[in-house]
Amino acid sequence: MAAQSTLAKQLNSAVATVVSTFVFTALVSIVTATSFAQDSFSELELKSNKIEKLGAKFEVITFAADGKRLKPVFTDRNSAQKQFRRIQSKFRSHSSSSGGRESWAMDGTNATSKIACGFGSTGDLIGRPGVFWLTIEDTTPVGAVATVEVSKAGGILINYSTNDGAYSFRFRQRSKSGEVYCRELTKRAAFAASASSFDAFCQQNSQFVRKRVEPLFKFVGLGQVSNRFADDIAKNVLLSLQPVDQERLKNFQKAIEGLNADSFDERESAMKDLKENFKTWSDLIQSSINDDKHSVETRTRLKKIFSKSATDQEKSDLEIAQGGKLSDDATYLIWLLEQSLSNKFEITPDSKKLLVSKIEKLTEENHGDDLKKWQTWVSKFESSNATKPEPTLSNSEMMELEGPLEKATHHIGKLVRLQIKNGQLEVNREHWGAAFGGKTLKEHVQNVKKQIKESNLPVSWFDEGGKYAFVSTEYPQVLFKLMTEEFAKSDPRAQAHYYYTRETPTFNREFKNGDLRASLKFHPEPDGGFRMMVGAPKPPKKEFFEFAISQSTPRLVRNFSYRELNDGSLILTLEYPNKDGMLKIVQGKDSNLGQEDHLIVFDIRGPVAKVFKAKSFSKFIAENENYFDEFFSPVFEKLRIKIIEEP
Repeated sequence: MAAQSTLAKQLNSAVATVVSTFVFTALVSIVTATSFAQDSFSELELKSNKIEKLGAKFEVITFAADGKRLKPVFTDRNSAQKQFRRIQSKFRSHSSSSGGRESWAMDGTNATSKIACGFGSTGDLIGRPGVFWLTIEDTTPVGAVATVEVSKAGGILINYSTNDGAYSFRFRQRSKSGEVYCRELTKRAAFAASASSFDAFCQQNSQFVRKRVEPLFKFVGLGQVSNRFADDIAKNVLLSLQPVDQERLKNFQKAIEGLNADSFDERESAMKDLKENFKTWSDLIQSSINDDKHSVETRTRLKKIFSKSATDQEKSDLEIAQGGKLSDDATYLIWLLEQSLSNKFEITPDSKKLLVSKIEKLTEENHGDDLKKWQTWVSKFESSNATKPEPTLSNSEMMELEGPLEKATHHIGKLVRLQIKNGQLEVNREHWGAAFGGKTLKEHVQNVKKQIKESNLPVSWFDEGGKYAFVSTEYPQVLFKLMTEEFAKSDPRAQAHYYYTRETPTFNREFKNGDLRASLKFHPEPDGGFRMMVGAPKPPKKEFFEFAISQSTPRLVRNFSYRELNDGSLILTLEYPNKDGMLKIVQGKDSNLGQEDHLIVFDIRGPVAKVFKAKSFSKFIAENENYFDEFFSPVFEKLRIKIIEEP
């Protein structure tokens, strides 16, 4: 396992130890964690971005293992802030800091990236004390965002996604139960799985952990993931199976005899000698701690010696190895044999013989070192012991809606009215003008100015210029403002922001109050936050249309977003974070979806995933008529989002 970062070593407060996909062969597939495409993370992610570069510099959050859970290493305020300021100094365009005694937040922005980091109830996680969080965003056309949240209670949430919809990853560990959930969506496949603990997740999804989870943690900057398949753990287990030199074993037994002596002084003297020679006996001390052949007194003192003499890393490794009883886990030992035969780990002929003998004893099979036969046994064993995953959401629960988001559906339906044109899904832009009598905003301005002039009132009262000029906005901005004004009337916490640059006179807008957040975007956000300019030129061609709205009400957390690019590609997502659910549409060309398919629909219900592939949205409807009529269409109609088919 990689060494912990400088910051991690400084962390003084609570640290303990940490952290099916398939190849599409049909139009619709049900996927569990029993199989997945074997590509590496880099091959799936494809595009390197600023997150990878920034992540390599951060190492603000690291993880260690305690045999069952993945646990974050926490920090005190000063050491974390010092680490973050070093990175923040690279962001010359904009940076800020805030906080009090119990919490703090810091951020930075430049032409290509955004970073934010904090602890407690400030920043984006208002009202969440005890939460340490980090956000890294690539704001270039490549576009991607990574968010990490960890809590003192043991909760972990990691999300990473690219803006083109080609890749998304979610890892979550619940603070109380330690239950783990992981989801990965790629251009071709999906993985969804849950387990009672991180250790169980690693055991049940060993290849996925090695080929996907570990590389992604490294990509985002979280370092090596401590788990049973880490090199140091594997070597620890192999070491426990090594034949011990009889003369050395005899000397060790003589060295520990004093630990069980009648005299207290003799016991203390033996402990002192073992501590001073800990490196000499380290491996034998580890293997003897839970060995029933030794007395309780001897084992207790060996534990104390190990606890005081071993490094944190050695303690973590032993906890995973012995806590997971890996030396008695047949499937794990077969994996070790596989790694040894491929020369990943060095193993002597005698050690290999002992390893094979142990596997045969545990399995009651006799295959020697025939790896293919052992792998066949593992497949049958895992298949016979696999439990059928249960969905976390029913159709009715996915359609459930109440609270602020339900109140906002009237406005959502006006902003996001969809249509099918030439088989492809797109936003109906003509619908935006329906609420304004079909007239352009410029025509409305001209009519009002005419009435002002006819009434002998100063025309300057309705100035076209200025940073908030009415004529510089368009229908969607007006519709968005109507929605935010309605919520602002009843909530003093409501805040609205309008982004404006010389290059982009059309405002990007954001709104938030206690329970609701919304944003409307047509252009990349300006460098360094707000930049107000008067007399801006004509707006450039729109690069995309994006509307997002989320509700943070505890029982019903809902996130909706729609992003459409000029080339016709789009991502539509309805997410249920509390239940690990998601309904997602990704539409694009061969270049972003691969093969001949232009559309993928993901229906994720915890560890159960349905995946639909089609050449167009029209084809998706035709090939899945019942699913579309009984669930897909109704769930969006709850948000008043209608999908109109072309005549």
